[in-house]
Amino acid sequence: MSVSNVLSRAGNLYKSSLATLILGALLLVVVVTILYVFFLPLALGAGIGEFTETIRNPYDYQSETQIIIVQVKLQLLGIFISCVITPLIAGFYENFRKVDQGERASLDYLFVHYNSPYTRRLLAYAALLTVTTSLFSLLMNFLKLPILGILINIFISLILTFVIPIIIFENQSFEQAVGDSVERVRLNFGTVFLSGLVGGIITILGALFFGIGLIFSLPFMFATLYALYTEERGITSNNNKNL
Repeated sequence: MSVSNVLSRAGNLYKSSLATLILGALLLVVVVTILYVFFLPLALGAGIGEFTETIRNPYDYQSETQIIIVQVKLQLLGIFISCVITPLIAGFYENFRKVDQGERASLDYLFVHYNSPYTRRLLAYAALLTVTTSLFSLLMNFLKLPILGILINIFISLILTFVIPIIIFENQSFEQAVGDSVERVRLNFGTVFLSGLVGGIITILGALFFGIGLIFSLPFMFATLYALYTEERGITSNNNKNL
């Protein structure tokens, strides 16, 4: 498994289903934005007017988010949003598999895992990942080490890279998927890290491009993660029917 093969495969998948991916990414961004706009004022205990004024003043906003009860509410909001969007993210993987099998990408595939045999396992993963990273963030903020908290959370996300595809493509339990993902990433850490780094940089650049570029760059990150999974398993587009 090499970085060049992973990125080449990701690029081909991205180009083959671009329209569907962009619409899916747009939906993802809109859903997350709406949830934050609606629930963030509640987490801060403010009305819309007060919330707007707080947001306009970075110092006031930072002060509010340092309150323990507000931090807990924000973490709960993160868990809720993660559970809402994780089945949709699994839908991106489903589309990539269909494209690999010679079929057309479809918006319908984006929603299949909101009601599938794997939904509960996906929600368990989303909740565990968010709770774990949230606890580390709270701890590191308390210790005045926010940068270390960010690095730890990136590492946790990295070692769990393969959890979603293992669940939906291999029908493994949540516990098995977590263990297998950690082991597979350990054996291919350099490739996973470098491929994820490239995908992450492209995603960030998209977000910096007036924000709207995120809907074009985010799908490439998902394509990179899917390509990592298939390359690790030695699956080509010709034998993808085995997925």
